[in-house]
Amino acid sequence: MNTKIERLLQVLFSTCPPTAADSPSAVVRQIEAYERALAYHDVIDVEEAVNRFLQGRVTGFNSRFAPTAAQLGEVVRKVQFDRLDAERRAKPPALPAPDIDKTPESQERVRKLAAEAIERLASTMRTEDATKAKEAKDRQERNQKAMDKRFAPSTDPYSMAKRLGFTVGDPENERHVA
Repeated sequence: MNTKIERLLQVLFSTCPPTAADSPSAVVRQIEAYERALAYHDVIDVEEAVNRFLQGRVTGFNSRFAPTAAQLGEVVRKVQFDRLDAERRAKPPALPAPDIDKTPESQERVRKLAAEAIERLASTMRTEDATKAKEAKDRQERNQKAMDKRFAPSTDPYSMAKRLGFTVGDPENERHVA
């Protein structure tokens, strides 16, 4: 185990009172458990986790007792994830250099595609007949509105009552209906 991590653990355990069950063999097993929990973590993450325990910034932790190896490992992982996430967000995303094949055949193919796109675009653009086309479109919309008015009558309650000869509900006391 790293000597700095050992010092951090000594500081952490010095704040917790020893228990009567702390026999030398139990202490050795506890140290082995902490070594396993912290084996693959960076010192900077362990140090921040120990600081969080000492400052009381770990939720759900009873500060009268030393944290278990699993509790310490969990907080170290959270600190590590937070640090790595902050580093990732601080670094702008980099795109790899484009791999463009610039052979004469590919350049000719791109030229043909561009020419076809220009032809299609030019065929959809307005011409001198644009005013005639707009007038025809407006005339068609007016005719459609007239047809709708004639064959799709109004559906407001007054028109419906007039057309059907009866009403639904109580028009006199309609204000009481909620």
